Amino acid sequence: MIAEMQIEKLRCPSPQATAWLRAVTGIVHRFLLATTVLNISLEMLVALEDVTDETFDFVICGGGTAGLTLAARLSEDPDVSVLVLEAGPANLSDLEIPTQVLPCSFGAHFGKPQYSSLQLTTSQKCAQDQQYPIFRGVGLGGSSAINFMGWMRPSAQEINDIERLGNPGWNWDNYERHLRKIEGFVPSNEATKQQFGLDADNWALGRDGPVKLSYPGTLSEENALLHQVIDFSTTTAIVKCSFGWLQTLLNAGIPPAKLPYNGDPHGAFWALNNYDSKTHSRSYATTAFYLPNQHRQNLAVLVEAEVNVVLTHLTENGQYTATGVEFVHSSRTHVVHARKEVIISSGSLKSAQILELSGFGRKEILEEVGITVKVELPGVGENVQEHVLVFINFEVRDDADFNTPDVLRDPSVAAEHKTLHLSGQGWHTTGIVNHALFPLRSISTRAETIIQSVKDKLKENGASYPAGLLDQYKIQLERLENGAPDLEIIACPGASAGVNPPEPGKRYVTFNAAFNSCFSRGSIHITSDDPRQGPVFNPGYFKEDIDMEILFELVKFVRDFAQVAPIKDIIVGLAKERNPGPTVQSDEEIRENIKKNLSSIWHTASSCSMLPREKGGVVDPRLKVTNTEIMLVTAKDVAEKSFDYIICGGGTAGLALAARLTENPNTTVLVIEAGQANFHDPLILRPGTQGLHFGNPMYCWPYQTVKQKGLLDLKPFWFRGKGLGGSSSINFMAWTKPPANEINDWERLGNPGWNWQNFHRYLSRAEGFIPPSADVQQKFKINLDSWTLGKEGPVKISYPGLMNLEDTKFHETLANLGIDPAPLPLNGDPSGYFFAPNTIDPRTHTRSYATTAYYLPNKDRPNLQVLVSATVNQIITECMNGGKRTATGVEFYHDEQPYVVRTKKEVIVSAGSLKSPQILELSGIGDRNILGGIGVMPKVDLPGVGRNVQEHITCCMSFELREGVRYETLDVLRDPEEAKRQIELHKEGKGLHTLGVIGFAFMPLHKISDRADEIISKAKAKLQNNADKYRPGVLEQLNMQLERIKKGAPLAEVINFPGFFSGPNLPEQGKKYITLAAGLNQALSRGTIHSTSNDLMKEPEFDPQYFEEEIDQEIYFELIKFLRKLASTSPLKDIIVAERNPGLECQTDEDLLKWAKTFLSTTWHTASSCSMLPKEKDGVVDPELRVYGTENIRVVDLSVVPVHIDAHTQTSAYAIAEQAAAIIMGTFPTRRARVVP
Repeated sequence: MIAEMQIEKLRCPSPQATAWLRAVTGIVHRFLLATTVLNISLEMLVALEDVTDETFDFVICGGGTAGLTLAARLSEDPDVSVLVLEAGPANLSDLEIPTQVLPCSFGAHFGKPQYSSLQLTTSQKCAQDQQYPIFRGVGLGGSSAINFMGWMRPSAQEINDIERLGNPGWNWDNYERHLRKIEGFVPSNEATKQQFGLDADNWALGRDGPVKLSYPGTLSEENALLHQVIDFSTTTAIVKCSFGWLQTLLNAGIPPAKLPYNGDPHGAFWALNNYDSKTHSRSYATTAFYLPNQHRQNLAVLVEAEVNVVLTHLTENGQYTATGVEFVHSSRTHVVHARKEVIISSGSLKSAQILELSGFGRKEILEEVGITVKVELPGVGENVQEHVLVFINFEVRDDADFNTPDVLRDPSVAAEHKTLHLSGQGWHTTGIVNHALFPLRSISTRAETIIQSVKDKLKENGASYPAGLLDQYKIQLERLENGAPDLEIIACPGASAGVNPPEPGKRYVTFNAAFNSCFSRGSIHITSDDPRQGPVFNPGYFKEDIDMEILFELVKFVRDFAQVAPIKDIIVGLAKERNPGPTVQSDEEIRENIKKNLSSIWHTASSCSMLPREKGGVVDPRLKVTNTEIMLVTAKDVAEKSFDYIICGGGTAGLALAARLTENPNTTVLVIEAGQANFHDPLILRPGTQGLHFGNPMYCWPYQTVKQKGLLDLKPFWFRGKGLGGSSSINFMAWTKPPANEINDWERLGNPGWNWQNFHRYLSRAEGFIPPSADVQQKFKINLDSWTLGKEGPVKISYPGLMNLEDTKFHETLANLGIDPAPLPLNGDPSGYFFAPNTIDPRTHTRSYATTAYYLPNKDRPNLQVLVSATVNQIITECMNGGKRTATGVEFYHDEQPYVVRTKKEVIVSAGSLKSPQILELSGIGDRNILGGIGVMPKVDLPGVGRNVQEHITCCMSFELREGVRYETLDVLRDPEEAKRQIELHKEGKGLHTLGVIGFAFMPLHKISDRADEIISKAKAKLQNNADKYRPGVLEQLNMQLERIKKGAPLAEVINFPGFFSGPNLPEQGKKYITLAAGLNQALSRGTIHSTSNDLMKEPEFDPQYFEEEIDQEIYFELIKFLRKLASTSPLKDIIVAERNPGLECQTDEDLLKWAKTFLSTTWHTASSCSMLPKEKDGVVDPELRVYGTENIRVVDLSVVPVHIDAHTQTSAYAIAEQAAAIIMGTFPTRRARVVP
């Protein structure tokens, strides 16, 4: 009964109960604040003498938002020492005398040197030459100590755009995953959730992080009881403003945001604050990351220490390594040393200054102030981007029941509310929560006109923008078109700011109109080598007039919005609009007022952009300052320059050739690659990522064939590697070699020197084979005695760290079907089954490919230059020497702008089988009829260009494994949490990302089908009966291939893949699978690759003409049936539960063939589009790889293969490059007289 009375007392409190509860609450809050102060009294800031000339693993320049966060995370490892150098004071006493941590003190820090720096922009030409104040946080915590505490997340697409611009891993999934580690969300109580319609339970917010997030006191869980019994006036104000806000926006056409914290903030919502609901105080980097960890012995923080420069050392390989930092403390200069890294975390305005003072930046700027240029990085201080807003204030009606914090302008009232804050009451328990984000189309009828004007301007002026800026503009334009929520309104009680100051005694409500995706770009640069002189900041406001047009539309919308109920019911109306004011009416007056009333939102970014260097980047995706490791040239660096050799394509063969040619220091080479550098990209380096690159334009060309009559009119994808390393960066890493006699066939077709002996010799130069352990050799019956792989080459070849012993059942089953082990799998006779090594570096368990093997070890050669993101348009030639064409240079495009580079000796086309014919045709070299049809003037009539295209084809069947079978497969990676765990394991050299594809079998037709003789005879008869219908030379090749098949060439391949890789049925969660892939490697059908336009951006037409020769379909189908036979034979069948694809529904031959055609795939081994054959037999290059009819153009890639081989092709690509290098350098042992075309 007594308990019930107490509960009733709380429900209907008496004045005495209310006073009692206030007193108790005050005691609680004083205790919590006192506890915080006690913690502060124990703070462990270091003294100057503790760090001067000392050495730390990491030195972090800047103790702001990011700096303290990073320091706390790095020092979680007790063996890692971290020093933070912060230019400002600690401001820790402000937790005892709340100024910094006090909510609703927004803007009170501005202009106070203890809390913020003030910098004026340069005079803004497009804004009446005004200078605008820019404030930034000074002291521990940086701007997180003085910001307005709004906790908002961007849209998922905008974060994914960071990755699209060349930064692998910087995507929404990773962004959200890491942000949740920071977030300590404290939900409101159930009553408040219902009252305010909060759906926070569905928000993907972290709850265990150190940054406390909650709604301000009037909505907090801890203060819920207080609000049930105390009718404090601010509660009513916030509730009325918030409800009125949402309803008014809805009436104005802006809906509530459904997922404001889950990647889609489109709409109106109440934003959380970084607000500690226990103490009703600011939660920021200092309270979240430093104070809880201040006692760590390995974490040191020195305040009032301003960094001058990063000290660097030039290593023997030409790279700069940071050795320490020079800083000023108490007007004296000191030095601290870095054992591992120096990390600059001084914010957008200061970080660029530190880099420039340290010798990293634009050459002209550094030299002008007398700083030695260490690394020319033109992007430092450029590409600066800003959020801007305009304040629009309205006076509140005198009779409106709506309190505002304007009362805090009265000193006595302000003092009273600071006292109230100790009890968790008053204005200092409130925050800014009312936000709305929406697209331009939501508010303006002029949206389409504005968007079209941007399109027109980009099209007209695209070539004039700095490198890389056009890419960003296209993304921003895409956002506009797709309805990205780039516009924002922030509503808050009170007069925030504005040209017209508030009147004493009046109440206001402010709508801040913000544009968060400005097109204008600014700059931040030093003007002196004296660190005490701040940089010059030019934000470039309204340099792009679209920014003004969008802000203009937004301001008009806000003024109209204020006249919509129910907001209009609490404000006087336009007649009492304080800012811009009722006198501002015409469009011109509004635009001029925007310029006067404009403000930064203090969100300056991008002064040290994470972009490719050639696109204005300063740091790479690992946040390493560009060229403290690797330097790539820009388009302007090479334009109109001359090189001995220009290699068109930085793929597998191109990089290998470039490395060999530049072994001569007097030979200069430029490699032009259409894709990106993709250095140190985990998605490339980490095994177990097979197929994940397909369809991603960062890694591959997303090509498709034309409709294939033999494949039910389907258009299969023809993905190929794009970026440095080409297809070696995305292939499945198998290292297999063809039969010796098949390489000898190249010589038989008219190419002296292209035989197995030379192939083997030159390939061994590439090979860096690292044998497996004796235990692995014994368990997997790997007999290395007959292998003669090279061991000193740059391409690391080994067996994966994780190998399934169950894979031996694959071999045992093949043996039970009469297949023998391969006698010499890597020495010229791969017929049979064997475990193939992979291009994996066993020291790091990462992919070894052309970039890591040939480029990175040689990147510092001054005679080797590599240009990425540059697409070759044509080879420039002149007619000389009796009508032959001589290459004088190459025209390429970079950022849609054409450039020309000159050659002193040769141009070498190495763009792969799919792109090399296009380059030749666009250069006027090819079939004159095709060239004429696309508007290209024929310069060399060479009908073989783009013909004789040959392919390997494959189809995959997947089988579910029995439960309990000890077989590690990649299937578990479909579980996001397990995938994350496996990535962490890989860092330790463990887990599924050390797994590879090793189970192979190459078999002759008669071993897989009892119809072999019938199929061969049928094909032979067709060739005899249709001999006159084949193009010159093709019949000779087809007879050669048919003879191979008859003699038992291992044309039929089966690969055992540890995981699911087939269609149409999807894998089931929690199940494990193996996939058997059937490969036909001796297709007789011949295809074509031809340009369809003189525009290099238009894809060529790819027509493999699948199954044009009936024998291909016959053998392919026999091989598909063999897969089923294999899976139903012991011991393989004993570990299989069921066939997942094609599944039991495919029973008849007709059904099975239809499935096999539907899911046929290239094996990505296309060859022969620029065949090394006599010219009269549709040859394109001679045995020296020189293009017929030219003096100095060669082709070096798989396109020169005259007739295809039974092996995966990366070995052939490397061998061709190595032999080509010997031919070009004059060291090839069987040189002969030039072939006269």
